[in-house]
Amino acid sequence: ASFAEMFVEKIGAFAKQEAFQPTLNIDAEIPLNTINALLLNELELLRPFGVGNSEPLFAAKEVSFKNIRVVGKDHLKMEVGDTHKTFPAIGFRMKGRLPLQGPAGAIAFTPQWNEYQGQKTIQLKIKDLKVS
Repeated sequence: ASFAEMFVEKIGAFAKQEAFQPTLNIDAEIPLNTINALLLNELELLRPFGVGNSEPLFAAKEVSFKNIRVVGKDHLKMEVGDTHKTFPAIGFRMKGRLPLQGPAGAIAFTPQWNEYQGQKTIQLKIKDLKVS
């Protein structure tokens, strides 16, 4: 056996399987109706993001997914909403993570400005999603 195989076997004997699962650190769970220009402008003050200062990550539960479509090679573009507010959203490299109809679920996301053809709007950049 190679060193890598032996290493994985030995570590696997001592570590729990959960230790090998990727995790996201959610900063706060927020309702979608709290996302506005003021919040995005305040988040801009936290820049620059990088090692030691990661971009804030939020969660929203009981959201619906609408108008789901694949854009580019493997990205999902959709609308994500709750009972009060709906936003356009993009999930990079998430093709295949969601059926192309409107189930409900939860998302981990970062709100961001999207500038397109001179218009500036708020969109949600989805980092992870779970269909309920």
